[in-house]
Amino acid sequence: MEEQFYYLNREPAKDGLRYIHTYECEGKPAPLFLIKLGFFKNAQHALLEGQKYYAKVGLCKDCCSLNDEILTHTYLYQQNKPQGIL
Repeated sequence: MEEQFYYLNREPAKDGLRYIHTYECEGKPAPLFLIKLGFFKNAQHALLEGQKYYAKVGLCKDCCSLNDEILTHTYLYQQNKPQGIL
């Protein structure tokens, strides 16, 4: 998977969250209202970086995929299952 450049809104949306956007997102605000987070392999890593700036951070539903392996139930199960159990 190719890395993408991510930004974080400086100003919260009406729901109180500051959203993370990719470079290509048409919904991101003007550059004055963005924090450059950098290049990441997926939106989950950008979210972790964004949480270093603000507690209430979300992913833009238009540009940030929620289907990353790190967010799936299967991935979490594999990481937390006891050894020897199928």
